[in-house]
Amino acid sequence: GNIAKKEFFEQMNRLRPTNNERKRTLLIISYLGSSIYDKIDPKIISQEKLMVNSFINQAKKEGYSVLDMKPIFLADYSRNNKKFNSPYDAHWNEYGHFVVAENILKQINLIEK
Repeated sequence: GNIAKKEFFEQMNRLRPTNNERKRTLLIISYLGSSIYDKIDPKIISQEKLMVNSFINQAKKEGYSVLDMKPIFLADYSRNNKKFNSPYDAHWNEYGHFVVAENILKQINLIEK
């Protein structure tokens, strides 16, 4: 994980060399539906959380904007009990795209201020 993360940010930093470009680049953190809907072994959740938090912390340190969808998906699923992904694979369904798009717009408005 750390080698991939290091390589990812080296490549991104070459593509986005200035602080303004990085701030205006939104990295969206998504999750498998099972980590939203199902009861999962706490060890797996703990491992996922460590990896995701490490990535988010590095992204912020490098100056990128981050949209972490897990708390948004969890809150929405708790309220609406609607799934975000296709029943066939992990891709977002129409509702998932709607929720993500809505939150991208909110984040863009924050970045632009």
